[in-house]
Amino acid sequence: MARRGSDFHFAGKLVVVLVLAAIGGFVWAMWETGRGPGDILKLFGGGETAAVEPAKKDAAKETPPPPPPATKKDTPKDLPKDAPKQPAKGYSAVEMESLFRDVDGKLAAGRIKEARDRIAGFNRLLVPPEHAARFRELETKTDLCHKLLQETSPGAAVPLPEMAEIVTLVGTRGILVKNLVEMGDEYAYETLTGIRSRLPKAQVRELTKLTETGRRMAAVDYELERLCQSRGVYATRAPNGMVFTAPVSVTGMAFFDLADFCARNGHNARLVPLFEESHRRDPGILATVHESKADRMVNVFFYFLSLHSKDDARTAYAILKTRYRDTKSYRDRIESDTDVVDGYQVLVGEKIAKALPPPRPEDPPVKPPPDPEPDPPVKPPPTVEGSDPKPVTTGATPLPDGAPDAAARCVRQGDGYYDEARKHLLNSDPNLNPDGWAAENKRALDLFTRAFEQYEAAQNAYDKAGQSVPSSLLKRFRETQMSRSLCRKRAVSSK
Repeated sequence: MARRGSDFHFAGKLVVVLVLAAIGGFVWAMWETGRGPGDILKLFGGGETAAVEPAKKDAAKETPPPPPPATKKDTPKDLPKDAPKQPAKGYSAVEMESLFRDVDGKLAAGRIKEARDRIAGFNRLLVPPEHAARFRELETKTDLCHKLLQETSPGAAVPLPEMAEIVTLVGTRGILVKNLVEMGDEYAYETLTGIRSRLPKAQVRELTKLTETGRRMAAVDYELERLCQSRGVYATRAPNGMVFTAPVSVTGMAFFDLADFCARNGHNARLVPLFEESHRRDPGILATVHESKADRMVNVFFYFLSLHSKDDARTAYAILKTRYRDTKSYRDRIESDTDVVDGYQVLVGEKIAKALPPPRPEDPPVKPPPDPEPDPPVKPPPTVEGSDPKPVTTGATPLPDGAPDAAARCVRQGDGYYDEARKHLLNSDPNLNPDGWAAENKRALDLFTRAFEQYEAAQNAYDKAGQSVPSSLLKRFRETQMSRSLCRKRAVSSK
């Protein structure tokens, strides 16, 4: 009969074997690692891991990781030649229409620089083909108007000035003025056309200040229509502004002068149609304006030379030399005129600079945008017609004792003509009297001629008497001769 498993005690024997194996493994681990029983027990409690991990982190900090293996990057020469390029995204139709509306609106309001900056911010290469023609046309128009604006007297858009209306005791209508200043018992002011003047308060019957923007714009429009009539231009009011028409004989420069009037008085909404019409009548209007401004500045320069005003003549010539040495007016009326060259050197002690050579036909016209032109020196304003004129005296020409009676009589007459001529000469400043300076210059020329004849007769009287001509008479004679010559040159240019 076989024996049962329980009699063999298998379970107990298995437990004993497992315990002995564990003890043996424990002893073998101590012998293999060289550690004591406590160190081996830490392995089972996680202590070894906690101790080893910081050491590993410190070692990682000290030893940088090896660089990743280099990979070959594609270069342009490695790319296929026929690889398609990613096209730049063009402007959408909505963006283009928004640009056109914005620029047109700014031009209509006279905000020309803002319109130019707006269109300059667009990349023309991204303009869709169906909008390219309109974009180029608007870009050309904006650039032209900006350059013409820089050639106006202010050289930039200015706000509407403060204005007033003066009604005098003898006047039939009010005088529209700006820059009104009270100076004691007088009013100093400037008309919208640029005439600076004064008026005694006793002669003013009514003075009304125009504070509303609409009234000031209407005042400028009123004077603008009067200027248009004097130049043969018809100004018609339209819902969107003002339309200007004229016969073919009216030049582009006439329209630019009207635009210059609006620019000086801050009525910028009238600028673009006037600029466009000036360019339509004269495609080279920029060059025409540059020459015209040079010619006007030469007249200002001659004005100060004829007055023998050293500092003002130097300032006026500095403007000419800086901005207009490339013009025909500078070459013909200054550099090539011996009287002007000698007169300026005697008065100021400086030589006239050579004119710049004119551009060759094959050379493209390259000219940087001009800076705003500095204002020429300003003299005290002339008096208003009807008011008591302030006498302009120079003093009698001193003669030594024993002068011949005929010579003394001619000198007295010559001094009277000379003083009267100087009075009209002062009123012939083109900056202070832009519309009437030519007439004042003509009167001064006639009086200087009479004074010249009297001084010449006085010298002949000294010669007949066998006496030497005094230096005071010779000096006055030369001054009269120079002023007379310059008045004649200005008269020729104003025709």
